[in-house]
Amino acid sequence: MAHEITGNTPAFPVAEGINWNAGITKRELFAAMAMQGLLASDQEPRLHNTAIAELAADAADSLIAELAKEQK
Repeated sequence: MAHEITGNTPAFPVAEGINWNAGITKRELFAAMAMQGLLASDQEPRLHNTAIAELAADAADSLIAELAKEQK
């Protein structure tokens, strides 16, 4: 069964019935990965930290939206 893709679902879900913190969300994971790429790019010295964070969050949101389209 496919799981719904949203920004608030756990990136690394745990087995049902276990009641502990599932960790970071998919949105947080995608944003962290995008931020890592932005920081490693040639553009990083020209971008302010706030701009990098905003771009990373926007990239994560775009990916989530695109993946959600594929489920329909």
